[in-house]
Amino acid sequence: EQIAIMDKQYSEQELYLESEWAYSVKSKLSARLGKIAREYGSLSELDSKLISTTLRGTYHESTKLRFDAQLWQRPFFIIDPSTLYVVAKGGRFDATWYGAEKTQLRAFLFGQKVNKIPVAKLLTGADRSDTTLRAGLIFQHEFQPSLRLVADGFYERLRQTEGLPSLRQYALRMALEYN
Repeated sequence: EQIAIMDKQYSEQELYLESEWAYSVKSKLSARLGKIAREYGSLSELDSKLISTTLRGTYHESTKLRFDAQLWQRPFFIIDPSTLYVVAKGGRFDATWYGAEKTQLRAFLFGQKVNKIPVAKLLTGADRSDTTLRAGLIFQHEFQPSLRLVADGFYERLRQTEGLPSLRQYALRMALEYN
């Protein structure tokens, strides 16, 4: 019954400020700061006020090499009656090399920790977290505007809260894209 009330009687508002600064022709920084508020009509103990941040940076070393970095903290609500909200904190770094006009190679490193805050936390104080680390390479070559070859591979490690299995995986994918 409590879950049914949660699903139907809440309001959510987001207020944010976004800014972008082009330091030079080669570099750009951007930032986003926000506040998300969710209020429940009859269950005020579940009300949440969460901060959201994103920082991005891009640097063009040359016409052939580009670096991108991003850091974030993103809260979001999911459709799971046992979870009140989720907070994802992480970062990503990309280095892209443009070998020729139609060819590029990108290396990336991604890390993220996700905390799932359950409704039961109000009673138990327990939450669940997952940590993901991913590293990989992506190769693209455009034969013509409508035909592209993409090959990518990555290694991923997922660590979960105690009692849940951790996973490691390697993936290799090749695709011929036609638009």
